[in-house]
Amino acid sequence: MRRPVIGIAGVSSDTPSSSPFHAWQRIFTSQAYTTSVARSGGVPVMLPPTDDEEVIRRELSVVDGLLLQGGNDIDPSLYGEEKDPLCGETDLQQDRMLIALFHQARTMGKPILGICKGIQLVNVALGGTLYQDVSRFSPNALQHDHLKDATKPFHQVKVEQDSLLWEIFHQETLSVNSLHHQIVKDIAPSLTIAARATDGAVEAVQGNEGPFLLAVQWHPEAMMMASNDMLVLFSAFINACRI
Repeated sequence: MRRPVIGIAGVSSDTPSSSPFHAWQRIFTSQAYTTSVARSGGVPVMLPPTDDEEVIRRELSVVDGLLLQGGNDIDPSLYGEEKDPLCGETDLQQDRMLIALFHQARTMGKPILGICKGIQLVNVALGGTLYQDVSRFSPNALQHDHLKDATKPFHQVKVEQDSLLWEIFHQETLSVNSLHHQIVKDIAPSLTIAARATDGAVEAVQGNEGPFLLAVQWHPEAMMMASNDMLVLFSAFINACRI
């Protein structure tokens, strides 16, 4: 059986000035994403960011699904807010390119999995908003930016029983890692909450209709580097890409 090709939305960054190639940006992803896709039965390829609509269509025409990886904060102008002092580094141009990639993938009927920034991007792209820092959500919020060991669970999330996440895991609670400081605020009209942290923060969303669309706030690909606890999540995504 042919293995589904999964396009990972690449992230660009400046090349160090010491490099002879400093005039051009680097486009990258993490080994954890490519390893997780491969172990789940997919073939990972990276999609360079671009604002050329025809190039986006050509890129997506050769993949069976799209993975939106983690990254910097989303520019708050994209959801109608001024930048909060607690908001981190943003790249408006790159965010616009990622949103264009997401919308084209939906138009073409591609299954989509969002991770960390991916859940925030999906929500913003469809008309939702974000808390620019978890402290704006609640002063009693959990510590969501637990950065000491990305492979280990740090807190639990409660899974909604009528959700796609429930169909995948068949568990009321999941133990997840946590490496973020922004969270979903107003959920987009075409999305449904699939899981929340114990402090009420949104931890997963899914599309109300259409092809597979699931996004999680934690980093399952990092947990995959130490255990198979999240293998079923990636396998569900890969299987959706076989259809």
